[in-house]
Amino acid sequence: YPNPAHEQLFIQMSHMESGPITWEMLNPMGQFIQEGKAYLTNPDQRLSISLSQLATGTYLLKLTQGERQFTETFIKQ
Repeated sequence: YPNPAHEQLFIQMSHMESGPITWEMLNPMGQFIQEGKAYLTNPDQRLSISLSQLATGTYLLKLTQGERQFTETFIKQ
């Protein structure tokens, strides 16, 4: 959240377990834009991703933790 986002994208990690996660940002054609890693310590933790270097448009955010993957679409304004 928020969606659409401006400078920061926040992801509430309530559906993830404690431990390491990786994230990838892709454009609508599936091309890699950027990636990052985080370590979750509790289910109420919030991940913050800077969008300041992205052009306006639609993107996919893929979160991976072990065998689990979640993909969400967001808009950068």
